[in-house]
Amino acid sequence: MIKQQKGVVLITSLILLLVLTIAISTSVNSVLVEEKVVANQRDRLIAMESADSALREAEQWITDLPSEPQNSTDGETGVWATDAPQRESDAKEWWLERDSSWWAANVPQAAFSGGGEKPRYVIESLDFIQDSMVVGQQKDERGRSFFRITAKGTGGTDTARVLLQSTFTKRF
Repeated sequence: MIKQQKGVVLITSLILLLVLTIAISTSVNSVLVEEKVVANQRDRLIAMESADSALREAEQWITDLPSEPQNSTDGETGVWATDAPQRESDAKEWWLERDSSWWAANVPQAAFSGGGEKPRYVIESLDFIQDSMVVGQQKDERGRSFFRITAKGTGGTDTARVLLQSTFTKRF
């Protein structure tokens, strides 16, 4: 005589299959999120390298100058006066409120080719500090010129952007 089957094995196997499906689905989602995180980190790293290369290129440009450049209000000489462009808002720095089209039209681009858009840099003349601490009639023209360099780099996509700054000094 054949015993009647109650279907316990079928129900047990369906529950086990459901648990395995949920576990695999969770694992796949976790891997996809980790992949996105790694891609974003890579994109940010490319943007950082891009901005850093522009920063170094601007520092080298200043180093190679035989004499101190004249400040300009339009960047024509390569060095901007610190308060040259008109501010459009109460932003601390005038270049923060400029969009990509302004950077493309007014700022030199660096040679780095690892990201999407070529990196660019702005050089601002900050100050000239004389070597002599003597105050009075003395006309000491020896000293150091200080420049602020702001470099903008983008990653493989346009969403990763990095701004780096350095203060660079040279004795002319």
